[in-house]
Amino acid sequence: MDDEPAESRLTTIPAWLRPILTGVWLLWFLLALLAQGFGIWLAASELAPLDLLMLNGTGLISATILFVAAALLVRRNPGDPVAFLLSCSFLSAASYVGTTPYTYGWLGADFLGTLLPALWLGFLVAALPVFPDGRFVPRWSRWLTLLAFPFTLAISADVFFENEAVVLSTTLLGFAIGIAAVAASVIRFLRTPLGLERQQLKWASLGFAIGMLLLICSVLVAYAAEAEYFPEEWLDWLGIVYFALHDFGFAFAALGFLIAQLRLRLWDADRIIGRSAAYFLLTLILACVWAVSSALVNDFVSSQVGGSNKGMVAAISTIIAALVFGPAREKVGKWVEKRLQRGVVQLRGLPGKLAIWQHLEDPEAFGTRVASAIGDSLHAGRCAVLLFEQDEFRPLACVGIAPDEVRTWIEQAGSFGDLDYEEPADDTFPLRLILTDEDVLIGALLVGRRSDGSFFAKEERKTLHDLEPALAAALNRVHTKVTTNRALAGIDERLERVEEKVGAAS
Repeated sequence: MDDEPAESRLTTIPAWLRPILTGVWLLWFLLALLAQGFGIWLAASELAPLDLLMLNGTGLISATILFVAAALLVRRNPGDPVAFLLSCSFLSAASYVGTTPYTYGWLGADFLGTLLPALWLGFLVAALPVFPDGRFVPRWSRWLTLLAFPFTLAISADVFFENEAVVLSTTLLGFAIGIAAVAASVIRFLRTPLGLERQQLKWASLGFAIGMLLLICSVLVAYAAEAEYFPEEWLDWLGIVYFALHDFGFAFAALGFLIAQLRLRLWDADRIIGRSAAYFLLTLILACVWAVSSALVNDFVSSQVGGSNKGMVAAISTIIAALVFGPAREKVGKWVEKRLQRGVVQLRGLPGKLAIWQHLEDPEAFGTRVASAIGDSLHAGRCAVLLFEQDEFRPLACVGIAPDEVRTWIEQAGSFGDLDYEEPADDTFPLRLILTDEDVLIGALLVGRRSDGSFFAKEERKTLHDLEPALAAALNRVHTKVTTNRALAGIDERLERVEEKVGAAS
């Protein structure tokens, strides 16, 4: 990584430039806050409190999230150009959503309503090719960062030229550059091996995908309302839906990148993506079943009765969808879990491996395999298997931690009978499994935090707890077999000595 040519990496912001950029950023941050505050005052003078809340509430929530995200990135990652670009992107969005349009309208600066979204997209396009570590992967993506700001000016041209051809060309240009940036991110994800960086990309992709989906839905709602696809009495509520989708689209995109850049619970990305995919697929299946069954039932009722009974058709279709729900949920859940929650699936398959490993002649080899398998499945930074013999615990296998450190932890822990299964405050081993086979103490399994420093999800902890009987029995068999073999070897040695003495005497 470090021997890459300089042009393939976005280096740290120079020390002499940081105060200048920080000053510009702080000024922008304060102006955006003033714009929001003054916009609230203007809106409150024009709208009733309930209308103000309904029309601008989601925007103010989104702006708050964006302000916090922008500040955290700059504060936690000083000198990091990727964090700075993302922070400027979020600040552009925070300067655009909420009540700022009231301020810009009062100032006669309505053009900011077009320029600020373009800045949001421009900074985002500049950051995507180098997210999360400043390396350009693939190499050609550096041109996206270099051309991001000329591109921003280009897609803002319709502010100065009120021409349909200009608007169309800038829109197409925006889509083309955006798609190129997304394509570069996809290529980087496919080239990134399993690890924390890949999890960062997953979180960023999840937030970005949800944000873009909400923004696209907001555009569709606006076009549908303008084309008069809905009754006139729905327009007020459609306006509220439009603002909610539009505002939260920016917020979700920011949250995904923020979690990824700050490395917050990176290994939860698989679980959340899995559940989101499961809910989406289940909803899609039920919607298709309901639509198809409605059409078929309606045709059947029409052919038998000679007319349509909408209430009966809806009731029968709903019953059919409800009958499909259970089996569909089970199959979709298994499919998603198998592909997106492989750690839990691997952990559930460990008893089958234990049945094979228990025939090993060496307890240390058995413990090492167990510790490595559990550590890999849970993405744990450290893991240790202890064996209880001669009235004390001794480290049988240690992964990610030295045996001496484990012995020190054992001495500080005192009586294992008082240990809780979970102790999130323990930085060394917050997860402990005391292994007993038919009330006989066999050993213990100690698991450290994930490699991103976070604690384990509920499903992971439950799956590990369910392993206790199988793991204790397998460890007991390995230990018993080795102890028996040693005893038999000792007997053989004694017999040999006796035979030698008898032979010498005769």
